[in-house]
Amino acid sequence: MAQFHTRIPVDLARAPHAEPLPHQLALKDHQSFILTALVYDSRAEVPAEVMAGTVTGHALRPDGATVELIGEKGAALEQVTDARGNAYMATPCTVTVPQTALNIPGRLLLSIMLSEGETVNTTVLQASLTVNRTNSDQIVDGGEVIITIDTLVAQVNAASETATQAAADAQSALAQATNIVSYAEQTGKTDAEKTQARTNIGAVSEAELQAAMDEHFPATGKLQAGVGTSAAANGAVATGVGTTASGRASHAEGQLTTADGQVAHAEGYGTFASGDYSHAEGFGTIASGDYQHAVGKYNVEDANGTYLEIAGNGTADEARSNARTLDWNGNEALAGSLTLGNGTTDEATVTAAQLKQLLALLN
Repeated sequence: MAQFHTRIPVDLARAPHAEPLPHQLALKDHQSFILTALVYDSRAEVPAEVMAGTVTGHALRPDGATVELIGEKGAALEQVTDARGNAYMATPCTVTVPQTALNIPGRLLLSIMLSEGETVNTTVLQASLTVNRTNSDQIVDGGEVIITIDTLVAQVNAASETATQAAADAQSALAQATNIVSYAEQTGKTDAEKTQARTNIGAVSEAELQAAMDEHFPATGKLQAGVGTSAAANGAVATGVGTTASGRASHAEGQLTTADGQVAHAEGYGTFASGDYSHAEGFGTIASGDYQHAVGKYNVEDANGTYLEIAGNGTADEARSNARTLDWNGNEALAGSLTLGNGTTDEATVTAAQLKQLLALLN
């Protein structure tokens, strides 16, 4: 059985590098697939702290399963040439894609990362290729895959069961809504009764709400669409590429985003919303506090929930920083200066030190 090997030059100045591979691997035709990223930096030598990390990776199969990849770094540098003919010395970073990642037909997404401990520092390469079925388990006609009758019947039965369950869920939701309307009509005759009805509805605890959700909306009450997405909780929605919505009624969209908190929302690239009712957007932002909002890119994580809003201006996962923070008492901190008015005069700019002096005089 053959072992296929592809080598791709990757410039850290433009990482992560995306590369659609032209190969179409057939099931059971390869023991493994080897992918090497030849990493260099067109701006300067490859930073030592970046190259000190170990090589890791993962493969995202068409069925949403993730396969961890074995990685290694080459001991000797290799010369590569970019599109303009410039030569650089590159470090080979290689992962081996095992047969377990190639046993599901469809689009396979591969990632190579340089990691330090359990924290991923730099994603250097994201590649994709197509895994096709073979004559051993399917009929192939003119390049088009025709699934077997047994597979087709199984897919039809699964779709029918899903539709039946969805209809049952809709009936339960309708019945619950009807009961609420009826209750409101019966009890909301006077202002006092309306107030009491609102009090009764507001007295429902989070645990009771979760129990009702579990009863009326089991695992089918979720939506996932795109490539390698996962909606793992009741009412969760995951769209895009490699997104995960694991909190109840959470929403993850974009690429490699995660909404882990209840009713949390993560969007953009590589964002993480782990606090309940939190919102992370932009690039690599983290909202770990409840009700917290993180924007920009690579903000400093606030694990204690001190801030209700954080605007990040970091440059990488290992170089996180904040441009602005706003805490729950209304105190705002800026990394730079504060400009008043239209900013057309020197007097319009107030530094942090000047603002502190002014506040001291007012107090």
